[in-house]
Amino acid sequence: MIRALRSFIKIPWKEKMTVIEVVVLLFYGRMLLLLPYRYMKRHFGNYSVKSGHDENISIRELKRISQYIRRIGDRLPWKCTCLVDAIAAKIMLKRRNIPATIYFGMAKDNDNKIAAHAWVKCGDYYVTGEHTEFEFKPVGHFT
Repeated sequence: MIRALRSFIKIPWKEKMTVIEVVVLLFYGRMLLLLPYRYMKRHFGNYSVKSGHDENISIRELKRISQYIRRIGDRLPWKCTCLVDAIAAKIMLKRRNIPATIYFGMAKDNDNKIAAHAWVKCGDYYVTGEHTEFEFKPVGHFT
């Protein structure tokens, strides 16, 4: 913990603000899980509308957001599930005026039980949730 704090102090101010933004949004995403779905979905955008591919979007910025969410989420004291990561990514991208789609998918695991997954894509780039054990079939998406 002390080492993480020292590392945080040494990074530039802009990166500190991004780290704080990610922590706050991951916490916010975790708190949204406490709400019923009908209230939670208001934070996702418009249902069943896919975002188009914008050539002006910086893949570098998408990778940066993806890495921050993954690295910081692994170090937080609460569990950051795929849905929490997807919520944080969707909000971060919206704040930067980058169109993205949050997907919800279902699959059957090895024991024939249903598994759920959430991921965010911007064009063809997976911002969160790309590495999955199963092939998930999208059942809904929001822009």
